[in-house]
Amino acid sequence: MLLSATAEGLGAVFHIPVGDEAARIKALVNAPEHYELTCLLTLGYVADNAFLPRQKAIDPLTRIHRGSW
Repeated sequence: MLLSATAEGLGAVFHIPVGDEAARIKALVNAPEHYELTCLLTLGYVADNAFLPRQKAIDPLTRIHRGSW
């Protein structure tokens, strides 16, 4: 979904609500009370002046472990 959104010119990101954010979002979208928002997929057009952080470079060889941690 993220790649498809990007291909269509949209920005997309997964977001995990913290604090009372989930309750505020549920109220905003009028979600049923028994719904639990554990993760959100947000989509939209990127603002012209949006901050786009650089992705941290990671060497997979230092992160992949087999048979040990």
